[in-house]
Parts: sequence; structure tokens; C-alpha cells
Amino acid sequence: MGYFSRFFLWIILCLCLAPQISLYSQLGPQLSMFTQNRIYLNPAYSGEGDRAYVQLHVRNQWTGYQATQEGAGSLGTRLLSASVPLGETGLGLGLNYLSDLTPSGVGLQIANLQLAYQLAIGESQISFGGGFGLQTQSVDGTVFRVRDSGDPLVGEFTGKQVSQAKSTSRGGILFKRKQLHIGLSSSFFHQAQEFSLHAEHTIPVLSSLELNPFFRARSIADAVIIEPGVRILYQNAIWVGGSFRSNDAIVGMIGASIWKHRLEAGYSIDYTTINLPVKSLLTHEVFCRFNLPNFTFKTVNAPVKTPRFRLN
Repeated sequence: MGYFSRFFLWIILCLCLAPQISLYSQLGPQLSMFTQNRIYLNPAYSGEGDRAYVQLHVRNQWTGYQATQEGAGSLGTRLLSASVPLGETGLGLGLNYLSDLTPSGVGLQIANLQLAYQLAIGESQISFGGGFGLQTQSVDGTVFRVRDSGDPLVGEFTGKQVSQAKSTSRGGILFKRKQLHIGLSSSFFHQAQEFSLHAEHTIPVLSSLELNPFFRARSIADAVIIEPGVRILYQNAIWVGGSFRSNDAIVGMIGASIWKHRLEAGYSIDYTTINLPVKSLLTHEVFCRFNLPNFTFKTVNAPVKTPRFRLN
């Protein structure tokens, strides 16, 4: 293990032991296995690598949660993603479609198209990415709970389906050198901004064993969320790991890659560490990714005939 790898591990350890930062604002949809859905993590990952893939990510928040007024229901996030490299141009496309629902009838849908450019500099690579899309927020007035009967807006919601669409934008930059990834990204939703710093490094330990420490820090309004963790990979086919989200939850995760790495899947479970009396403690998350085969088109040179000899 080299000096730089040991230094990176010490940084992750210090972050794990650092005091947790309190949260004050409501967070949007999030993933515990964020390193397993990189184009949602940072648009600069769009089309990264030489293989296209499609991926489905499903998260069930606080499974079995019982609301006081609305009753039982699922607080869930569904995320469908696709990444397509555009040949040897250095360009790549990405697509994210997210749907987030609550038992109170409030829904959120986001569709985002992304474009990235990867620039090789010696053994390193710098990628730039950006995206734009549409965010739709909806309210099901048939289950909407009125808190103030004198509110003049009550008539606009009660018993009706109400929705509003706004534009969204994303941007990101990524630095890669061998197995080290460091990235910055930002997302701009309607009257909301999120800034993110993330890093990960794969460190060989034995001939068939690797460590993959990772870290993310997010800033949302007046909240800062720190998420350090580590995975242990065996023969790049099976992995287990864990992480924690500051002032929120402890996370355990497991995953596997089969069929010559064409099919990957993973599962994580969050154990909530705050507001225990009013929440269900467990959150479940699964993902499945299918890496599409490489499609290589070979050019065939047509023979050139001359009076004396033939080329090709």
C-alpha cells in the first residue's frame, strides 16, 4: 500500500471520528449506495468508460412508517438511469428519471438529460459534465390534510390533482488518476441548491482483495451532510461494506457482479439513529445494473485493382 493510499485512508478515518453536524432543513431524495449510481452522483460520469448501461435504483424509506393522519404508506424513491459513451469522441450521454412519493399525496418527478466530456492528460483524466431537465411537483388533494381551514389556498388543493413544473440544471467536474476519483457537483432545483464533494479510492490489499474507501459531503441550504464509508471487494465480483450519514443513519451494504460483469446488483439497509420514537428504524435500498455489450463496427477496405497488381 503506497503513501498516497495510506494518506487517503487516514482522511476517511478522521472524517468518521469527526463530530456530527446537525441538520436543520428537509432533504430531497438521496441514496445510500451513491457510489453505485455515479451519473446521478455527478453528471461528469455520464458516458464514462467504454460500456453503456441501464440501471434501476429503488429505495423504501422508513419501511412500515405509520403517519399520524395519512395512515400507512410508502415513502419511496425510484430512479432509472442510463449511460452511453459516444465512441472515441470523449463525449458521453446520461439520463436520469426519478420519482419520489409520500403517503400524504405529495410527489416529485425529475427527468434529466446529461452530457459529459472526458479529457485524458497522461495517466489522469478530467471530465466535465452538465445537464438540464424538468422537475414536476404534484399534490393529490384527495388525501391532502388541511391544517388551517381559513387559508385562502385550501380551495385550490382540496379534492384536486395539482402539479407544477420547473426547470432544473446540474453541473460537475471529475478528476481521475488510476483508481482515485475526486469530484465536485452542483444541482439547481426550483429555489433550492445542492453542492457536493465526493471522493473514492480503490486500494489493493491482497492478490484478490481490495479496499474501496469513499466519502461524500453535501451542502443543502443550512444543512451539511457527511457520508464516509468503505467497501471490501473480493476478486472484483463480491463486496460488502458500510457507511454512516451524519445525524441520520448507519448503513450496511452488500453486492455482487456476475455474467462477466454484465449484471450487477446490490442491497443496503439503513438503521435510523435519530427521532427513534417517531420513525420506523429501517430503510431498504436495492439496485440492479445491466452493462450492455460493446458494439464494435469494423471497416472493410475495398480492393483497389490496377492493370498490373491488386491492393488489399
